[in-house]
Amino acid sequence: MNGKPKIKERFREHIYKIKHGGSYYSFIYRHFKIDGHGLDNLAVQIVECLPFDRNTSSNFKIKARCTAEFNWIKQLQTHYPLGLNDNILHQGNISNDPSIDIFSFCEIR
Repeated sequence: MNGKPKIKERFREHIYKIKHGGSYYSFIYRHFKIDGHGLDNLAVQIVECLPFDRNTSSNFKIKARCTAEFNWIKQLQTHYPLGLNDNILHQGNISNDPSIDIFSFCEIR
């Protein structure tokens, strides 16, 4: 597997950490543990498939996936504090940096 894991493997990791005690400081794990939500509340939806040919480098694929994820986080407004996405491309963990104005960053109010 090149670059980031496929969606099935990525969410298998999330489910494992939710079941077996992921980091308390991660929003998704804290959401499922503290707020009493179970895995029956978890749904996965693919919102975009990026077409790559076999000659596309792993580096390019990773950058393209990160950029697409960043754009979807902005469009769907799933960033902290509106959602559970905290680690934002080129910004880092936005909940830990009060100097980041996430509303101007994502062009919403």
